[in-house]
Amino acid sequence: MIFQNFIFSINAVFPVFIIIILGYVLKTKGITDEHSIKKMNTILFNIALPMLLFRDISRSNFNDFFNLKLLIFALVATLLSFILIWLGAELLIKEKSSIGAFVQGSFRSNYALIGLALASNIGGSDAVTKGALITAFVIPLYNILAVIVLTIRSEGNNKIGIKSTFTNIVKNPLIIGIVLGLPFCILGIRLPAVIETSVDYMARIATPIAMLAIGGTISLDQIKNKKMKLAMAAATIKIILLPIVFTPIAVLLGINGNALLVLYIMLGSPTAVSSYVMACNMNGDEELAADIFIITTLLSVFTFTIGIYIFKTFGLLV
Repeated sequence: MIFQNFIFSINAVFPVFIIIILGYVLKTKGITDEHSIKKMNTILFNIALPMLLFRDISRSNFNDFFNLKLLIFALVATLLSFILIWLGAELLIKEKSSIGAFVQGSFRSNYALIGLALASNIGGSDAVTKGALITAFVIPLYNILAVIVLTIRSEGNNKIGIKSTFTNIVKNPLIIGIVLGLPFCILGIRLPAVIETSVDYMARIATPIAMLAIGGTISLDQIKNKKMKLAMAAATIKIILLPIVFTPIAVLLGINGNALLVLYIMLGSPTAVSSYVMACNMNGDEELAADIFIITTLLSVFTFTIGIYIFKTFGLLV
């Protein structure tokens, strides 16, 4: 049983990260470059991921999609994590201009890319549907909280504000894909077969494109030794402490099955690559932000494997 559970964990986690490694290799070999990766990200965020979310929500039952307990817990866990990490950073980090990058790197998950892919690989469309609730509410919250901490704890003038953040949330293709899928979910209607098949084709390419793009974004040369201690501290919080603290509480509160799975993946996902982009645009500590993104992405293959193994061993996966 132990060996079978371990093999299950590897089969669930490693395929996602093998494609990430492939993306990294393609970049280092010159087969892809920054321009092509940008184009992949454009297709991913504007077409493939929105269609994946639209497809799985439109085909689901509304009661399966809207899990109030999951939503409230995810929002509270995110807010509480943000507050506690920020307080701890203020007390322990001497270089105050690094606090913004440290805080957002410690709580902000790459759920829309790695999280959705992993949820789909383990729990199928039902997990993606439940995960869409997190995409719709928690990811916008990530952006708002990141703007707040970077505005207060960054040097110089900032280019991003709360108002523009709200505008970007409303215009976010992922949110639009979720909203468009809701009428089909609530009313139980289906698209014509020819359109549904086309949507399905685009939805299927979301995961491989996302993983290739993430792999192409990783640059081991960016890791700065002088930032390593802070980056490792943030990584430990992000992919180890948050899941260890909040997942057992969720179990005690009766969150189970795929709802528990997507919550764990949200908590344990590596730091979002957008945290580096935002740190650059808001005069934050971009070196630290890059280190946290790379380290959490590389180490999460091991933490996820262990986490899924524990889930399987204790019968928490349906």
